[in-house]
Amino acid sequence: MKSNLKIAFVLFVLLLTVPVTFVRAQVPYIPHFTTKNGLPGNNCYFLMQDRKGFIWIGTDAGISRYDGRVFENFTVDDGLPDNQILQIKEDRKGRIWFLALNGQMSYYFNGQIYNATNDPLLKKLNFNNAVIVSLLEDSKGRLWLGTNKNLLGMWDGKTLNKFVSRNYYAQFLNAYVHEGPDGVIRVYSTQAIQIFDNGKFTVEETKDLPLSYKTFNPAPSGRILFLKQDGLYQKIGNLTLIKQKLYDPVLKNDPGYFYSDEKEIWISGRSGVY
Repeated sequence: MKSNLKIAFVLFVLLLTVPVTFVRAQVPYIPHFTTKNGLPGNNCYFLMQDRKGFIWIGTDAGISRYDGRVFENFTVDDGLPDNQILQIKEDRKGRIWFLALNGQMSYYFNGQIYNATNDPLLKKLNFNNAVIVSLLEDSKGRLWLGTNKNLLGMWDGKTLNKFVSRNYYAQFLNAYVHEGPDGVIRVYSTQAIQIFDNGKFTVEETKDLPLSYKTFNPAPSGRILFLKQDGLYQKIGNLTLIKQKLYDPVLKNDPGYFYSDEKEIWISGRSGVY
């Protein structure tokens, strides 16, 4: 399956790797998937590749799973709590988690979608009016949940612990949670980076913040990838380096969540996927 995906991506990979030249009448080709190709909706929020090689795409009209040839779609009729899916994550058990706009969580496992009506765990992960926008399963098996408010959650297997930042300039608003190779939990937002230690958070001084709260992605060896105004950057410890320049049409299309490995970059936006 991964070979099929590589074939589908090859033109996009060539575009990213060839030198940029300005020649009149030559327009670079970027593969662009929409509802005409089988997506359930053109407003795409998130992309992820699972361990089996499938590409999962969250849209405003449901979830799509791409095998390199065909888009298979899932909606509320299949068990999703909402058709608008903001983020997708895979845990160590192989469950594919979906974070919905209405704040409810669900996941796909062994051909079935689970929600609060058929899984007791999902009934406990409740933030009332807050929308869950990020999820991390750390090395201890804890689930970290960022929300669209100044509210961060951590499920330790028994209790849902909730954190609120009292620092006006370093809130947990639209937080992204990441665990480094050293086991340190960092919470990223467009305002600040905060480190979790002994049950408390402290602010880490840095100017390397993302284009938006959506444009973060973890990478191997504890690196963090994120989009800025001119391209894709990677953060390794305290060092930040540009990884790939990107074309303006992509970055100006309200870029959202993205997927990247050593060869390909998939970026979601308000008019489909690049």
